Amino acid sequence: QNRKAAFTIELKDAQGFPMAGVPVELRLIRHEFAFGSAVAAPRLLAGGADNDRYRGVVTQWFNAAVLENDLKWPLYEANPGPANQAVSWLRSRDIAVSGSSLIQPGTNRSDSLPAEVPALFSDVPRLRDRINTHLTNILNRFRGQISDWDVVHDPVHDAALEGVMGRAEVASWFQVARAVDPGAQLRLTGHGTLESPGRAETTQLRQYADSLRSLGAPLDGLGLQSHFTDSLTPPGELLERLDLLSGIHSGTGTYPLRITGFDLDLADEAVQADYTRDFLTVAFSHPAVTGALTWGFWGKQQARPRAALFRDDWSPRPSAIAWSNLVHRTWTTHTNVQTSGSGKAVVRGFKGEYEVTVRLPGTNVVQVARLGTSTPFRPEMPVIRPELSVIPGDLFEFRWPRFASGYRLETSDAPGSDGWHPVEGFATVISGVWRVQLPAPDQTQYYRLRRGGP
Repeated sequence: QNRKAAFTIELKDAQGFPMAGVPVELRLIRHEFAFGSAVAAPRLLAGGADNDRYRGVVTQWFNAAVLENDLKWPLYEANPGPANQAVSWLRSRDIAVSGSSLIQPGTNRSDSLPAEVPALFSDVPRLRDRINTHLTNILNRFRGQISDWDVVHDPVHDAALEGVMGRAEVASWFQVARAVDPGAQLRLTGHGTLESPGRAETTQLRQYADSLRSLGAPLDGLGLQSHFTDSLTPPGELLERLDLLSGIHSGTGTYPLRITGFDLDLADEAVQADYTRDFLTVAFSHPAVTGALTWGFWGKQQARPRAALFRDDWSPRPSAIAWSNLVHRTWTTHTNVQTSGSGKAVVRGFKGEYEVTVRLPGTNVVQVARLGTSTPFRPEMPVIRPELSVIPGDLFEFRWPRFASGYRLETSDAPGSDGWHPVEGFATVISGVWRVQLPAPDQTQYYRLRRGGP
């Protein structure tokens, strides 16, 4: 219901005539929905067999990525090179890049804030200038390259900066981000919203988002960290929490949602695979969710190795097979259709980017189309001169391909004369071919196809 649309192909040649009976192949090459992973910049940039394998999984499995730590404030300021190169690497392979995180407002982790920033807590003007300079610099550097940013990471749990500066200051960070990079989507991210046994953190994040909007924050959506262990929220409850967070049924303001870091640290690999399947199905089915990213995929590059899709030796866990079966088999569209007499073909497919191959005699026309709504796709088509054939007998039967509409059969005693005139007979389509039957001529006659006329 939510992830498919009617894909209508309309074929007309360069002279505006419909092309009937033409085979068309439709192949989804990129989902509209983001299926992605957190990735490590060093793995993308360094040599070696494991890193080659790592890069191969990134390009073959995912259409979206977020850098694990390389864009976070302390690490980026200390060494911006890896992040700069990794973003370029991903974009050159048509992988959308998310930014995590512009501000982590706590002091409980070394990668949250640069070491000297907590010392500025007693001097709010200097602290404000330090934060806004960071925001302006990094957003300017990646303007137009990062599709979406986690502007603030989990302020519900880490509120050190808000305690010093107030919540209106948190809202101002979104305003700075919008001013510097107006094309990027801006999110507030939290954890515990889906994976906690109760709904307290779910409600807190929604209320926090509402308060930021009331303070003028241009908040585009919510990011949901989803790090599960042995407490598995049932699928029905997941759907209800997504409803609550998005406000899709409340009429009080809505938020697009993104799963920004799903993983499941569980010893039972069969249950891990089943829940991966169920969690992805819930996310993909919910109309407010725009994507689901796993927090890493390889055991040697994941803080919780048991949660990785691939073990250290690159053998896939059952959860990897569950992910692949859904994303690359069940939720994909690859089909062949044939245009009708009016040159149209309709198929229902998953939304995204398609390779459309139109098969014509002697040539294939290949174009890329995006299916997001039910707007018809009208590829640019050449005029293909049809081949006229004749089968002699008591009645001579003239044939030409069905795609060549708008033609009439004409005859003349001499090919170079002006005496061409239409034959007395109507062309009809039989078994995918235009056909006209005429009495055998009693002298040499010349025949041609010409566009125009009834």
